Amino acid sequence: LIPIFAVFGIIMGFMIKKHPMIKGGGVAQLEGVFMQRLKLSVWPELPLKFLGGVMDIGLGLSLGREGPSVQIGAYIGDAVEKIGKRSFTERICLLTAGAAAGLAGTFNAPFAGVLFAIEDLHQYLTPLLLVCVMAGAFASDFVVCLFFGNHNAFNLSETMEYPLQEMFYLIGLGILVAIVGHLFKKSIYVFQALYEKLHIPPHFRPVFPFLLVVPFFLTFGYVNGGGDELIEAVKEHNFPLYMLVLFLFAKVLFTGISAGSGAIGGIFVPLFSCGALCGLIYAKSLSHFGLLDATLAENMIIYGMVACFATVIKAPLTACAIIVETCGNMHNLSPILLTSLVAYTTANLIGSASHDEVLLAQILKNVEGEDPLT
Repeated sequence: LIPIFAVFGIIMGFMIKKHPMIKGGGVAQLEGVFMQRLKLSVWPELPLKFLGGVMDIGLGLSLGREGPSVQIGAYIGDAVEKIGKRSFTERICLLTAGAAAGLAGTFNAPFAGVLFAIEDLHQYLTPLLLVCVMAGAFASDFVVCLFFGNHNAFNLSETMEYPLQEMFYLIGLGILVAIVGHLFKKSIYVFQALYEKLHIPPHFRPVFPFLLVVPFFLTFGYVNGGGDELIEAVKEHNFPLYMLVLFLFAKVLFTGISAGSGAIGGIFVPLFSCGALCGLIYAKSLSHFGLLDATLAENMIIYGMVACFATVIKAPLTACAIIVETCGNMHNLSPILLTSLVAYTTANLIGSASHDEVLLAQILKNVEGEDPLT
């Protein structure tokens, strides 16, 4: 079995060596395209991105589906743009609409798709861009609901209303998750540097996470894949505190090994699972000392997820929108906003940069020989 996984790793390695634009999630590459520093090529990058994402996530690497979905949506927008002669502004709008559609369809979250395009991809808004992004997000969500049904990406809708008198606990949660989220990003960069230091050729790096799929499955089975099953498992089963800590450590480690290799896949779902674990660990710790009602543990799972997204991606509004839409729960909006704000502020205070900004700087440095962040 392990030799078969090694072969898949070699195939993945040669795919990303031949077409480096399909590496990782793809959001950073898309930002480089908007800066006119990188170029997309619909053929053969679009089918390779799709096949590579399915292979990596389907075989158990700790990677998510949302990054590839965003880039695939942008590829489709780019293909539409080539039909007829369009201005650069129209091309940007089509690419962005496709990216928003990709995220909206992945999570059944059209509003989050709109916010992601504005807050993370561009940081600005024009009437034309807004109309295109809204249309793309709506169309994607409509088609997904039509063919697959309207369902929440995360089954976390049965939460209680969080008591106002215990809001101050969320400040501690936001700070804790911001620190863990920063370490989550650092794990990816550490393994990137380790692959470089060991002089492992880029096309052989994906072999290592593929070789570890079986050992991780046999020891911490829930950490394989994006993290959906891990979130569901910690919600349904009463794991002891030490097991939750081990799950968190293993998930951060395996995500670092997987994403650091350049294998095709995003990190949204893995970071959501790490945030969920942090929230549950925090809730169980408070409950142990009688400071928090144990029935609020699922609330803390949700708040941990939004805080981790706000820290790693540095898009706090998108974090709130994704969690509200994917969990199907509106009465937690105030604590969600507070936790996202605290985590985002803490990330800024400790100098934790956006993950996509760091990846884009690495890509441009390799392509152009300069660091755009300096």
